[in-house]
Amino acid sequence: MVAGLVGCGHDEPVPEPVVPVEKTVLVYMPWSAGETSTAGSLYEHFLRNIADIERAIVAEDTLGGTRLLVAIANEYKRVNLIEVTYGNGACRRDTLHAFTSPQYSSGEWLVTLFNQVAATAPASTYALIIGAHGTGWLPPGSKPHQVRAFGGRSASTQADITTLAAAIAASKLRHMQFVCFDDCYMANVETAYALRGVTDRLIASTSEVMDAGLPYADVWRHLYAKPDYQAVCDLFLQFYNRYRMPYGTLSVIDCTVMDRLAKTMRAANAAIGGAAPVGVQALDGFRNTVFYDMADYVDRACSDAAAVAAVRDALADAVVATCCTPALYSVYLDTYDRTFFVNTSCGLTISDPTTNATALAALHATEWWRATHIAE
Repeated sequence: MVAGLVGCGHDEPVPEPVVPVEKTVLVYMPWSAGETSTAGSLYEHFLRNIADIERAIVAEDTLGGTRLLVAIANEYKRVNLIEVTYGNGACRRDTLHAFTSPQYSSGEWLVTLFNQVAATAPASTYALIIGAHGTGWLPPGSKPHQVRAFGGRSASTQADITTLAAAIAASKLRHMQFVCFDDCYMANVETAYALRGVTDRLIASTSEVMDAGLPYADVWRHLYAKPDYQAVCDLFLQFYNRYRMPYGTLSVIDCTVMDRLAKTMRAANAAIGGAAPVGVQALDGFRNTVFYDMADYVDRACSDAAAVAAVRDALADAVVATCCTPALYSVYLDTYDRTFFVNTSCGLTISDPTTNATALAALHATEWWRATHIAE
C-alpha cells in the first residue's frame, strides 16, 4: 500500500523563486496603546496613513521597481504583514502573514519580522518607515513627563533604539537606505549616532508630531524610488502651514557622517564646563527639558570659537534638509494653547544639558555620550 501510494502520488509543485526587486519599503506600525487598553492608540491614524500612501501610488500610476509591505498591529497580540500592490488604476492589499503574540520590545521579534520581509520581498535596497509614539533615545518605560517611548504606552510595547539598530544589522535586511520615524522626538543626535551603522539617512522630527503624521499623499512620490529629501521637507512644511494644527518640524540626517560630528563634539566638550547655559532653545514641552537644539547649545556653552565652528561645519553636513513652523505644539505644556515659538532650529537635538532625572539616569550610557565625553 505504501509503495503503491508513493509510486502513484503527484509531486508537490516547486514554488517559483522570488525575484529580487530594486527596493522594498517596509512600513512598521506596531501596537501603539497598552497591553489591556486601546487608550492612546494610533491605529485609525495608521489606516489613514496607508490610505494616503495608496492615493499617492494611484496618482503616480506606478510603484516602479518598489514593493511595499506594511506590518501593522490591529490588536496587542497580532501583527499582520500586508503587501500593497498596484494595477489597473487601483491598489490592493493582501495579507501575507500573521504574527501572533509579538514581543515588541525584543530584538528577536524585530529580526523575525525583518527576515520575513527579506524572504517575501528581497531587494537590493531596503527602507523603513515606523509609525508609533516616540521619545528618541530614551529607554523603554521612560516617563520624563508621562510620555510614551518608541512604540506604545507601556514598556512591553516599546523598543529601544539600540535594539532596533542591532536587529537591522542581525537580520537579512542588513542596512536601510533610510529609517523614517513618523514619531515624536526622534531627530536627536543620540538616535542618529546609534543608527549610523544600519542606515544612510534618518528622517524624523525633533519635537512632537501631530496625529496626522507625515503627509504621505504629498511626500510618498519622493520616498518610494530615489528619495528627494529636500522635497519631503518642503512638502511637510507646506502641509503643516495650512493644517488645522499648524505645528511641525522635520529633519533628514546623514547618519554616515555621525562619527565626524562626534569627533568635533568631543573637542567642543573640552571647552564646555560648569552649569548649563541659560536660554538654550528647548524643543520639547517637558517641565524639565530633555531635547535642546544642538547648534544653539554649542553656541552658548562652548567658549572655543574654533571648536564651535568645527561643530557647525559638521552639522551642516549632517543635516541634509530640515524645516520648522514658526511655533510648535506640546501636549505637556501648561500654557493656554500648548504652543511655543521656535527662535532657532538646526534640525538635530541634543540632551547633554538636561537636568531631567529620568533622562540623566540613562544619558551617560548612550553611545553618543561615551563617544563625546569619555577619554579614548
